Amino acid sequence: MIVIILDRSYLRITEQEFVSLPVDSTISVCSQILVQGIISLFLTMYGLMFISGEFKEIRATVDLETKSWETLRNIPSFYVFSHRGRALSPNYVPPLQKAILEEMDS
Repeated sequence: MIVIILDRSYLRITEQEFVSLPVDSTISVCSQILVQGIISLFLTMYGLMFISGEFKEIRATVDLETKSWETLRNIPSFYVFSHRGRALSPNYVPPLQKAILEEMDS
């Protein structure tokens, strides 16, 4: 990367037009990127295996052992009795509007 910056700076100073990077600097930049990537991979693998410590098991089954099959997915707060499915029934009679109900009460 530094080679590219230096090459561009040299071209600006000498007032030459930038056509492309020199082949040798392009190859060296690609090899530098490849080497840095491989070194980073090995450092990450080393850190995961030796520095981070032991992984702990996530014990989700402990909470599930105390629940029965009936209460496992039974969540009463999700019960909905007033849903749009009843409007699809052929016997459905829509309720009166609130204003009509208030007039009937008075």
